[in-house]
Amino acid sequence: TIAPGPMAGERLSELTDAASSQSLISQIPLGRLATASDICGVVQFLASDAASYVCGETIEVNGGQLML
Repeated sequence: TIAPGPMAGERLSELTDAASSQSLISQIPLGRLATASDICGVVQFLASDAASYVCGETIEVNGGQLML
């Protein structure tokens, strides 16, 4: 499975103000929210032959947020 972290987009801006968004971003070591392209890259990897021996994993795509 793929477990995306906070993503940039309309929904996030509906739910948070600018200060809250900056606070969230400050908790992500890569210093930004995920984009659809970030998630798509992992989907492409898992759908490719390069991942043919990957089984039963959850891939966290969160810019390092859970490392803190």
